[in-house]
Amino acid sequence: MPPEEALDYFRRKSCGHSERVLSDESEARDAAFTVSGIYKKDILEAFKEEIAQGLETGATQKEIVKGLREILAGAGHKELGAFHLETVVRRTCNGRMEPEGDEELEAVQKYLPYWEYHAGDG
Repeated sequence: MPPEEALDYFRRKSCGHSERVLSDESEARDAAFTVSGIYKKDILEAFKEEIAQGLETGATQKEIVKGLREILAGAGHKELGAFHLETVVRRTCNGRMEPEGDEELEAVQKYLPYWEYHAGDG
């Protein structure tokens, strides 16, 4: 998926509480942006916007994490660990953001029947 389409798909995701989203059907889960430990919707939306802007401008992971820390500090929210925030950025920026799912991987199964998919090996 071209970067513009992937970014557009990410921006269309809704923000939701991770425990509620994880209990949803697969399609609803895929269409949501969640961060474990963040319970306020305004903070989730600020995180999502910070990551989207970082993707648009080509910011580094370190720069995006710094922005996420500033959001938490400004909101008086409890601090999340560096590893937690780095994982959020890495999974969002390097993860599969396209809505199609695994069709491309399944299409090659006839030729490569023993493929294995690893996400977020960063």
